[in-house]
Parts: sequence; C-alpha cells; structure tokens
Amino acid sequence: MSKLFKLILKAILSPEKIVKDTLIDKKQVNQVEINTKDRFFVNKDGSIALNPNNEEVQKAFAANIEKLHSIRKG
Repeated sequence: MSKLFKLILKAILSPEKIVKDTLIDKKQVNQVEINTKDRFFVNKDGSIALNPNNEEVQKAFAANIEKLHSIRKG
C-alpha cells in the first residue's frame, strides 16, 4: 500500500514531467514568431495544449508548483 501511495505522491508532486508533452506543440515551436497571447492551443484533432510561452500560464504553473512544494514540506 505504501508503494502505491508513494507512486501517487510522485505523480502529484512532479506535474511538469507528466504534462511535458501536452505543453509543447511541435508545430508552434517550429514557427518563427512565438504566440504569447493565447493561453492554450486547439489542435486540428480537437486536443487542447497549454501555451508554455504565455505569461499567465507560466505564473499559474509556478504558483501550482510552489503550492505543491509547500504541501510536500509541511
């Protein structure tokens, strides 16, 4: 049971590893001009990916990671 609990905690405490592929839209990376206005992209297949270049998204991720670190420590 404790192994399962540790695995779940690792998944919760390391979201950047889990969502790394959903954050990067390879088509957007190859473009010369980077879009920083939109918070997310809607791909042709209907999937949604967050825009890692958007300032609001970066702040939200930083706040979430900081909160997870504080939960982990205390």
